[in-house]
Amino acid sequence: MASINKLSMLQIDFDHLKIFKDQLIYFCKKLRIIFKSANEFFSIDSIDILQSIQWEKLDKLDSFELHVYYGDLFSETLFEDIDKMTGLILKSSDNLRKIKIRYNYPYSNRTLKFLNELKYCLNLRALDLEVCRLPMFVANDIEFLGNCNEHVHNNLNRLKLNFERNFLSLEYLINFKNLKDLCIICDTMPGIFGVWSLSMLKKLSIYGHKIIQIQNLDGLSNLQCLSIISRNITKIENLNHLITLKILSLSNSRIIEINNLDNLINLEELWLSFNCIRKIEKLDKLTKLTKLVLNHNSIAKIENLERLTNLKHLDLTANEIENIENLDNLTSLANLDLSQNRIKKIRGLSSLVNLVNLNLSFNRIDKIENLSTLVDLTHLNLLANDIRKIMNLSRLKNLTYLKLDHNYNLGTIGTRKLKKLKDFKVVTDRW
Repeated sequence: MASINKLSMLQIDFDHLKIFKDQLIYFCKKLRIIFKSANEFFSIDSIDILQSIQWEKLDKLDSFELHVYYGDLFSETLFEDIDKMTGLILKSSDNLRKIKIRYNYPYSNRTLKFLNELKYCLNLRALDLEVCRLPMFVANDIEFLGNCNEHVHNNLNRLKLNFERNFLSLEYLINFKNLKDLCIICDTMPGIFGVWSLSMLKKLSIYGHKIIQIQNLDGLSNLQCLSIISRNITKIENLNHLITLKILSLSNSRIIEINNLDNLINLEELWLSFNCIRKIEKLDKLTKLTKLVLNHNSIAKIENLERLTNLKHLDLTANEIENIENLDNLTSLANLDLSQNRIKKIRGLSSLVNLVNLNLSFNRIDKIENLSTLVDLTHLNLLANDIRKIMNLSRLKNLTYLKLDHNYNLGTIGTRKLKKLKDFKVVTDRW
């Protein structure tokens, strides 16, 4: 460890594994340390060695990772040693720019003291913190954000907080005026609070299944990417002021209707997968949209997309669509996914001359037809349909991938003119 003062990256993993065998429980401690200094790598297998290192020499350390996973019988002494050692590393490494900590400690309400030493990381740019506890074990792990000094508050650009099932108070976020990327994961968080003052924020991701309403985003005038996941959100609302937004994801919720998006004229990607949407509507003003993801909903008809002429990617997987229709204006479309629907005939695609990838798998199609104008098509997926014969593919000169598994006994006749075809397999077993 002579080169300890040259370290640029440090990763530490602690594992506490339970192995059940013949009704006996064996406990195994595993410690893995990775040191990186230029082209040199070091490994350590004893915490005693860690404690003997002169951490104050880590003036070139740029990145630090700590992973601790253990159960209820983990040694409290070892826990204190890890806490002290980590605190010393943070206190001694004022050039740290990236910190990633994974702390799986479900059976304790002990405060992670080393987090208070983050106030010494004056050049910190990115912090990724995950703490897992059972709900009955509560500790105020987030308090360290209030103890950080002005340098940390001003310099931090990216913050990810994953506290799973424990309540997370966001009152301290108000100090991080220059934060540009914020991710919050907390299933017990009752609502969207504490982010309205982060005017420099460009990316916001919130995951919390107790959230019932989209709200308190008024001050985010520079926001470009917004992702909110909650099983209890049923409405798209309170987004009209986010006119700089380019990417919006409201997947895995219970949204019934597409609405209240007219002001988001700069939107380029819209993700509304895994919701309860029954109709494609009210998207006319989103003319800059290039990607629309509506998979796993209850949509019965392709409609109201005529104005979205810049659309390049359309995903309508796992809906209730029976007909391919109303796509004539989408001439820029390169990727179309209509798998897992109720489609019986291939039609309505002749105008999509720029289509590269077409997925019609898991439908009820019995014949390959009406594809001759799709000369740029490279990927065609017709897996798990009712097709009995390979035909009408000769003009698809650029086709390199053809999926026809789980149809009837097709053979290979009908593919001989496809000179670029590289990936072609037929499994004839019917599902």
